[in-house]
Amino acid sequence: MMKEKKTADSESVEVLFAKIEALINELESGKEPLDLVLSKFKEAVALYRKASGILRDAKVKVTEIMKELEGEKDGELLNELVEPDSTGQDGFTL
Repeated sequence: MMKEKKTADSESVEVLFAKIEALINELESGKEPLDLVLSKFKEAVALYRKASGILRDAKVKVTEIMKELEGEKDGELLNELVEPDSTGQDGFTL
């Protein structure tokens, strides 16, 4: 499988969450003027939406891969991985 090239404006979910966390910490300090607070809040919301989109796309890809595996001869292994075990808890949840 080929690795996808990241574009200049693409960032990992981890980087986006770190930026959101930093913005939240700044907002919680209570030391910023209102106009700056609003600007940082807007930026945090935009970062959140971007991260949510990345996660949504990843979930779609995982679902597609799982559907492909279900059609393969060795699909039984996938069923063992995602079906609940004897304790009633599964090892993988989407």
